[in-house]
Amino acid sequence: MRRQDAPVVEDPPEVPPPDPDTGAEENRRIAALDFRRRRDLLTPREQTIVSAELAGQTRAEIAEALGTTRANVDQILNRMRRRLGGTNT
Repeated sequence: MRRQDAPVVEDPPEVPPPDPDTGAEENRRIAALDFRRRRDLLTPREQTIVSAELAGQTRAEIAEALGTTRANVDQILNRMRRRLGGTNT
């Protein structure tokens, strides 16, 4: 069930996949473009959690810093991954 105030997220514009025949710099540019498009689809809370996770913090540490539970952090990450078409890690 979707919350009434939750925005409807549209698919990001297509970004071509990295091409082995293209130079490494161009592949990095494509990956960065795709990352920025997907990041812009995240809520500020999701951006905070993803940034902390990418910085190496555990989910328990993230939850403590945000004053919430690890289960809530897990729920936010799972919802975000489903919306963006990602997988659990």
